[in-house]
Amino acid sequence: MAFIGPFDATKIEERADFSPVPPGDYMCVISNSSEQNTKGGKAFKFELDIVSGEYQGRKLFEFLNLVHTNELTVKIAQQSLAEMCKAVNMVNIQDTSQLHGKRLIARVAIEEGGREYVDNSGNKKVTTAQNKIKKYMPISGVVSASATQPQEGQDSKPVWKR
Repeated sequence: MAFIGPFDATKIEERADFSPVPPGDYMCVISNSSEQNTKGGKAFKFELDIVSGEYQGRKLFEFLNLVHTNELTVKIAQQSLAEMCKAVNMVNIQDTSQLHGKRLIARVAIEEGGREYVDNSGNKKVTTAQNKIKKYMPISGVVSASATQPQEGQDSKPVWKR
């Protein structure tokens, strides 16, 4: 037995839902960014908050390996960052914080889990299903401020691109 003192579970908010959001286009704001050291270099983590629709308040994450020993990894990261910058009409930046507060549309897919990997501590792990941002687009041309998710059997293209 371990004494924890007075604890009232009714005063604790529920845990956040980290399950993937359904595939679709989401209006987001870039809320934060940070730099992390990786085995091959440095990754830049971007946090995007969904700002409308059923999934308003949920977060999406993008990790861009802009400094890495693998040239293809860097090229892909640069392409994603360029797309993000163009979507918010900021093509020349010096710091990732310049993107904070900017709104854009993120096209989201689900990347299936089950892939094995070894973490930084040498422990074997298995990935879980997670969201993957496939494309960034400017908000201009959006018909409504709500997220667009295809319903079963419906065309997956957003309404404004059909």
